[in-house]
Amino acid sequence: MLIDIIAGEHSDFMKIAPILEAIRKEHYKGTDIKYRYIYTGHHNDRVLSGNIYSKLGIEKPHINLETGSGTPVEQTATIMVRYEKILSVSPPKLILLIGDSNAAMGCGVAAKKLQQVDIGHVDAGLRSHDISKPEEVNRIVTDAVTNYYFTSAHSANDNLRKAGVAESNIFFVGNVRVDSLLKLSPYFEQPLLWKKLNLKPQGYIVFVYQREVLSAAILKEILNCIIEISQGMPIIFPVSNKVIEVIEQSNIRAENLVLTKPMGFLHLSYLVKHAKVVITDSVELQEDSTMMHVPCITINNNKERLETFTVGTNKIIAGNLNELRLMFDLLHTGNWKKGNIPYLWDGKAASRIIAAIKHIK
Repeated sequence: MLIDIIAGEHSDFMKIAPILEAIRKEHYKGTDIKYRYIYTGHHNDRVLSGNIYSKLGIEKPHINLETGSGTPVEQTATIMVRYEKILSVSPPKLILLIGDSNAAMGCGVAAKKLQQVDIGHVDAGLRSHDISKPEEVNRIVTDAVTNYYFTSAHSANDNLRKAGVAESNIFFVGNVRVDSLLKLSPYFEQPLLWKKLNLKPQGYIVFVYQREVLSAAILKEILNCIIEISQGMPIIFPVSNKVIEVIEQSNIRAENLVLTKPMGFLHLSYLVKHAKVVITDSVELQEDSTMMHVPCITINNNKERLETFTVGTNKIIAGNLNELRLMFDLLHTGNWKKGNIPYLWDGKAASRIIAAIKHIK
């Protein structure tokens, strides 16, 4: 049995790595299962290099669609056309789509149009319920063309049931990204700024803002609020050159505001693990902070990972800065919720995915 596994975004590789490893283990046992690892190529190819990927055991993709840059619509269209050609010549038995990228949606639609192969979706059923987000469109469309749904949360299962998906096609396997997080945790690496700033565990704040900065005024308001309530703790803020320009134009100044270049996963994870609190709009950091039992404040209305709020260490303010002040009162008085690890976030999701595929195929 041949499986196509589609990668398109940086975050996909953390999810794909344990799946590839699980397939290789089955193949070595004599199971008739192989994979074809396909990269759509519409993100910077540097994501395929670096220390983290060697530790995850990710090899060079078997096929690179070399989609290149362009608008999301242009990228998706190119992905569909190029993947359709591959399917027409050499169709697999099953396609595994990962997450909510243009790659997942484009390859899924191309495969469904041909009606030749079955489609599985890893991280199926997640919803923000905000259709204005491109990722939400990708999730809905990808789930609409999927045959088998590999889920990581009770809320995802509920969303699929409400959409009319048959129970027999839903496989609750856990969070496959956690598989990689647990594997990489022994390799978390102290960044140089730790000693330079004389950082101490639980003595600083990590602020990660990934969305495009639409308004300098909004960023200034958020940062000034964090500075005000930080009680002088260093605020570590990895930023791109574009964000630095916005900050400079906004004349945001504070001795404890530390702007750094974007960090690699191992360095950033070290800082997250030892932080007093993480303030972010990143879904991945919601997950990571919950796994590390670190308080996390989400500054937008991002609830795709609902279990990080209901079970884990995450709280949401959705842009309400008065709420942010109240959250810091909880932190400074030691009254933050302890948080637990969500169900099946145990490092075995990939093996469950492959076991389910063996069963259905």
